[in-house]
Amino acid sequence: MVLETYWISKTVVVDWPLRNPSGTFVSGVTVTGAVALPGGGSAAMTVSEVTASQLYRAPYDPTAAGTHG
Repeated sequence: MVLETYWISKTVVVDWPLRNPSGTFVSGVTVTGAVALPGGGSAAMTVSEVTASQLYRAPYDPTAAGTHG
């Protein structure tokens, strides 16, 4: 696990490819994500497909200090 420090209101962008067992990018599906918040609970992430890059992207703006997961 890699730990990184981000400032409050500094957008964190999470990118990942979604591939089937044969290695082909999976397009046109609904992907959801959540961030574990430092005080407990979670926040939903808006995930969108970036077709040209063959990945899914979820930006998140931290609104509180602490460790997020």
